[in-house]
Amino acid sequence: MALPPGSLLLLYTDGLVEQGQHDIEQAIHQVMEQLTALHRGPLSALLTRIADGIAGPDADDDIALLALRVPHTA
Repeated sequence: MALPPGSLLLLYTDGLVEQGQHDIEQAIHQVMEQLTALHRGPLSALLTRIADGIAGPDADDDIALLALRVPHTA
């Protein structure tokens, strides 16, 4: 399956959404909200905001995030 131009793909490990203080479904919903709000900005800022906003600075587990933006073709 090909991603259309302008798409943003985010892959993350379970450490992002499996935090003791949050319900997993709630955390996944928060990730989607962050993506919707910040998808046009720099990817580095997006990843930082998601990691800090969802898991926080004192995360219980390791977290890995990978983002890919498909550029618009000219």
